Amino acid sequence: MYKAAFRCLFYFTLVFVCLLSGCNEEDCLSENVSYISIEFINMNSGLQIPQAFNQVNILGIEGTLYTVAFESPVFLLPINPHADKVTYIFRTTNSTEQITFTYSRTPRILSTECPQEIQYQNLTIVEEETTFRGYLLNKNELTESRNFNVTIYR
Repeated sequence: MYKAAFRCLFYFTLVFVCLLSGCNEEDCLSENVSYISIEFINMNSGLQIPQAFNQVNILGIEGTLYTVAFESPVFLLPINPHADKVTYIFRTTNSTEQITFTYSRTPRILSTECPQEIQYQNLTIVEEETTFRGYLLNKNELTESRNFNVTIYR
């Protein structure tokens, strides 16, 4: 009885050690994200102001990202991983505004033990296709950070 239990524990431990040694999770940690972070700021006070949109959509993709269900001063908007350009449309009862971004996509491998990832960088705002009046591109790489990619002033 003890021999069978010991043998079972031994094999369990052996399998567990083999699994842990096969992939080092630290090698696969990435700071890349696949969204653009936008904050809305009151031009006079410099403070974040909540925005309520009836809808937020991506041009050319069916479906709504956000609805009037909540107000937020910050929006994390997914990019299109199959294109180098994305346009977001913000609709309220009285207006429709949009902002268009271009970016580059570069495949990279963090480690031979990790899957390939796509790095998004060189984020730019296409001024000719943007109807917001006041905005600032703060960060042109899509990485985890406390800094927002874009500030829109109201």
